Amino acid sequence: MKKSTKIARIPKAGRPRKTEEKKNIFYTKTGLDGDFVDTISDHCYMFLLNKGGASVNDVYEYVRESGISTVDIKKEEILSLLNRLVFNGSAECSVVKSTNGSLYTSKIFKPSKMVAQTNPLSLVPCGNCPFLSICSPQNVSCNPRNCKYFSELLTFDVEELSPALSQSN
Repeated sequence: MKKSTKIARIPKAGRPRKTEEKKNIFYTKTGLDGDFVDTISDHCYMFLLNKGGASVNDVYEYVRESGISTVDIKKEEILSLLNRLVFNGSAECSVVKSTNGSLYTSKIFKPSKMVAQTNPLSLVPCGNCPFLSICSPQNVSCNPRNCKYFSELLTFDVEELSPALSQSN
């Protein structure tokens, strides 16, 4: 009698993991929802401007209570948007220690006082992308080939960059 061998089914390499896509609210079935990211980021920035500074919890509560989003946003996603503002030069982050002597620290985000200077490396969108952790060539919905921000960089006019390059020398 012949013994049958079972072969385990291996998923295709290009197929994105469903759990990764569900974790990030900034993506739809068709890819990155840049308008949604920009809208929430703008609201976070305006909140920082109005308050003069705030913790991640403060911004999270504001976004949740304001109703600007119909989907549930996690604190981690607000933190990634605040980090995006820091990387863009729109905000600054400082770590504040607890006053009662405990080891607790908190990040406070404030609107930036200085205007960020443009240099060639600051124009690369991957450095401040909130989706960098799930972006890969194998991921169908989030990869450099279909990245809105990366394609904008590739069509960037070098003449626009020339004044910034001459200032840095």
